Amino acid sequence: MGWYNLKNMMNYASWTRRLKIRHLEIFSTLVSSGSQSAAADMLNMTQPALSKWLRELEQDIGAPLFLRGKTLRLTTLGVQFLGFAEKVLGEAESISDRMEAMRQGRAGRLRIGVLHAVVSELLPTAILRFRATAPKVSIAVTEDTLVPLLDALLRRELDVVIGRIQGAVLQGIRSEELYEEQVVAVVRASHPLRLAARPNWAAAREYPWLVTPQGTPMRTRFESEFVNAGVRFPEDLIESRSVVVNETLLRHTDMITLFSRHVAPYYTKNGVLTELALPMTGKLGPVGLYFSDDEPTPTLSRFAALVRELATNQAGPAPLDISKMT
Repeated sequence: MGWYNLKNMMNYASWTRRLKIRHLEIFSTLVSSGSQSAAADMLNMTQPALSKWLRELEQDIGAPLFLRGKTLRLTTLGVQFLGFAEKVLGEAESISDRMEAMRQGRAGRLRIGVLHAVVSELLPTAILRFRATAPKVSIAVTEDTLVPLLDALLRRELDVVIGRIQGAVLQGIRSEELYEEQVVAVVRASHPLRLAARPNWAAAREYPWLVTPQGTPMRTRFESEFVNAGVRFPEDLIESRSVVVNETLLRHTDMITLFSRHVAPYYTKNGVLTELALPMTGKLGPVGLYFSDDEPTPTLSRFAALVRELATNQAGPAPLDISKMT
């Protein structure tokens, strides 16, 4: 009969192409049951049909897989075939589990774009809560200004962008509003205006200001508040988008700046910086989600639903309590 091994066996392409997962399951059941009659009962097959199937398989392979007797015992080749069957069945089960997890949004990847100006408790809270139920999802966060993020969304390099909703969006992108963003002024805790009973814009004009570049929503809001108060714009301005530079300047000078109400706690949580009760006449505009026109994956759908849930309170998402989520 000669020696056979799995490598030689796999050279018989004609029968390997006919081999199916079901055949490997039948073979595995034969091994575990130890007899054709017991295996036939477990597989809901007749014993003659099972015997015929095994005989044809061994004919295709060109060698017996079992030694017949009171119980079935594997031949040397049968042992190798069993290892092959177990490996394939294990991989098939793993693939099935992964596909089901992806179908339910519990696996896959999630690429999120976000504006620094709207980074608040919303996104960190959403990520931690999402990972609590979908730990196998790979998450990547990219922070940038809106135009580069939307370009990346169009190139399918991002799955979703969280940012301000600004007028008409690009073709191929759809948007969804979550909540209206309010604005607050922030200064260092020892700022002279903190001693005023009712700070006003005329007094605030006398101090240097940190502002965002022209044309940004926050710069427009800054200018609108001075116009609405009937006060000329301050002359001492520094334009900056840098988180580190802004925080350092605010800590060590009497500069004033505007933040969204959801971003301000990031700067004021340690008590060195604080909100200044300047009266505001308007809001910054809506914060929302941007998607491509593609059908969302289950993973993206689950994440978006969680973000919507967190944003339902118009005052913004609940404070982040990491201790309860890790």
